[in-house]
Amino acid sequence: TMVDTDSSQTLAAKTLTTPTIGDLTNAQHNHTSAAQGGVIASGLTRVGGSTTEQTTVATNADLVTISGLSIAVGTPVRIVVNYRKTAGAANEMYMGLKLNTTIVIANFQAVTGALDEAERGVAIIEFIYGRTNYLKAGVLRAHAYGSANKDAVLGFGTNMPTATLTDIIIRAGSGNAAITAAVQDAQVYVGA
Repeated sequence: TMVDTDSSQTLAAKTLTTPTIGDLTNAQHNHTSAAQGGVIASGLTRVGGSTTEQTTVATNADLVTISGLSIAVGTPVRIVVNYRKTAGAANEMYMGLKLNTTIVIANFQAVTGALDEAERGVAIIEFIYGRTNYLKAGVLRAHAYGSANKDAVLGFGTNMPTATLTDIIIRAGSGNAAITAAVQDAQVYVGA
């Protein structure tokens, strides 16, 4: 069969070398397999989390525990968490991070606490887990807002563990029992 350029034809058992496709409208695909255009790697995979809001009026508490993880040494990790404090006193809210049983961030002042008002924010914590010579190489970036904004960047204060990471615990506390500290939407992602 001869292929021409002037008519519409159905081709079967033909090999096209370096074809140019002018319109992909009818090329429906979803990237779920090689036959569907190939799988597109996302950069991050969610491996655990909690969407339930947990609260405390304690000075310092393990507030959200994400367990059942199996994160190997050398794996990039990202944790995203929303937090807030209620009105009731002009005091701070503190947050921290525990990896397995090791507190790597202790008592980070998460909000300004300058006024008796509700404040809220988001924190993103990133690190490559347990890599020798880089055991404090984690960073927390946070932004809180109320009548004033508070931005913060800080590193790990203690070496992270090097055993398989099975538990990530978000810690929180209030500077005064008249205010409630809350954490919600704590999500853990790993990179490839």
